[in-house]
Amino acid sequence: MQWSKYILALSLALVCSAGFAEPKASAVVVTGDDWLSSASSERHAFMIGVTNMLIAEAAYAKKNGLEAPPMGSQIANGVAGLKLPDIEARITDWYEANPTQKSVPVMGVLWQAVVKAKH
Repeated sequence: MQWSKYILALSLALVCSAGFAEPKASAVVVTGDDWLSSASSERHAFMIGVTNMLIAEAAYAKKNGLEAPPMGSQIANGVAGLKLPDIEARITDWYEANPTQKSVPVMGVLWQAVVKAKH
């Protein structure tokens, strides 16, 4: 299994609920400030957590005869061929290039800088 595919899929799912340009709504929404102040291992753990949620969501859908959520599929396609350090670098680069946008949730940046950028 390729972790990188699923990491971004979960990230996108979270951005849909959080909104791309909205300020941090709660302690569970990870923003650029959180991202940039975290160690690489913490960033990887976040992305693995996102991946696990996407895998669980897809498994639930399959078990219940439902289609896989489209956002998860788009994230998986967007990160295909990327490794955790690649994804981390793209997210970090986006925040560094957009220093006034640190309140943007990481999931939104993942969508914009990785998934959407691939299309």
